[in-house]
Amino acid sequence: MRALLVALLVVAPATACELPGGDAQKIQATHYLVLYRTQPAPLKVGQHFALEFAVCPTPQSVRVDAWMPEHRHGMNYRPTVTGTGEGRYKADS
Repeated sequence: MRALLVALLVVAPATACELPGGDAQKIQATHYLVLYRTQPAPLKVGQHFALEFAVCPTPQSVRVDAWMPEHRHGMNYRPTVTGTGEGRYKADS
């Protein structure tokens, strides 16, 4: 029984952090894994886009910003982030 519990704990985070549809980019941090993709892809400079993403483990809250190094600031508007269930989100401008 103990081995089964350990196996379930190891498998659960991997299955929870999926972004259906393939071609997701991945960011691995100390405490979180983020899978994401933009719509449309690829992006053009100055083009508005949506961002689909999954965060594992599921955080208490999320927000989205983009950094423009040449301008030394983030986005000029705040996107709306909507939870779509199971640690998945969509951000729209």
